[in-house]
Amino acid sequence: MTIKMLKTSASAAGVFLTDRKYEVGIEISEDMASSFIKIGAAVEDGKAVQLGKVDEQESPAEDLLVHKGAGWYELPNGEKIQGKDEALKRLEELKLK
Repeated sequence: MTIKMLKTSASAAGVFLTDRKYEVGIEISEDMASSFIKIGAAVEDGKAVQLGKVDEQESPAEDLLVHKGAGWYELPNGEKIQGKDEALKRLEELKLK
């Protein structure tokens, strides 16, 4: 069995990185793998994962924004805007031009 990490996790056995796959029994123990799966830090490789409700998923416009921290967003043209709603409004304005 192989697991895929959804979150980086560290333990006495080592550091397990996000989006990496680990072979159970070779790279990670079965107990540790089942613990990671139980707490939501990993899934069995090949199993579907739903990370949020459909209505909470980002819109395609949000994919174009880069969060810079402290509420600031960078638009594709390099412009920086404070506030997610304001950044989305400005992104729509740029699309209309």
